[in-house]
Amino acid sequence: RVGEVDREVAAGVHETKNTEKRAEKRVVTSEPEPVNQDGAKDFDDGEDHWDRYGFFIEGEPPSGDHGAEKQLGDKIDTPRGGRRPQNRAWDKYMEQLSDHGKITRTRELRHLVRSGVPENLRGKLWLAIVDCSSVRSQYHARYYEELLSGSAFQEQTQASWEIDKDLSRTFPRHRMFSTPSASSALRRVLVAFSVHQPHVGYCQSLNLLAATMLLFVNEEQAFWLLNTVLTELLP
Repeated sequence: RVGEVDREVAAGVHETKNTEKRAEKRVVTSEPEPVNQDGAKDFDDGEDHWDRYGFFIEGEPPSGDHGAEKQLGDKIDTPRGGRRPQNRAWDKYMEQLSDHGKITRTRELRHLVRSGVPENLRGKLWLAIVDCSSVRSQYHARYYEELLSGSAFQEQTQASWEIDKDLSRTFPRHRMFSTPSASSALRRVLVAFSVHQPHVGYCQSLNLLAATMLLFVNEEQAFWLLNTVLTELLP
């Protein structure tokens, strides 16, 4: 009987030690994840994963190639196995764009847009549907470059101050906008627009609009797209 009690006590001590070890392990693995100075997650962590648009997601890596890094101005590719079915409805409009450099606005086009623009065509179609080239043609070829190199761009204004304040708030959990190069490109687009359209300057949410454009078009295209949307479509 005494031997049985000793064995039960020993088993209890052993289980207590195992419980303590498991608790210690939970404490170690439950430490807060590293963050950068802006409060955004540290995207250098090898365990991080991103969705197809580059936004950070927790848990298991997404299926397919959705975790692939997106670079500034990259287009989102069609998945393996061929074209997306919805792309076929856009064929004649892509032919118009290829042949004439423009797209004719029709009721069918409006329905297609409302149904969702295909990801892999989004950059080209956005530029074409708003007729960005017509606005762009009103200025000489190096206009955007001259805006960036002009004295007005270098000045510290109310608009540039507000832009700088909003940069770290713009998609902080996005892989691309966690890099200095993307944040700098976003700043150039927004400050250049504030110089180009001083009566508009800058207001909150323009950063999100421009950042979304930068996911699908390059920096200069984003500037002209932002300008066309705000001056031709929204007034």
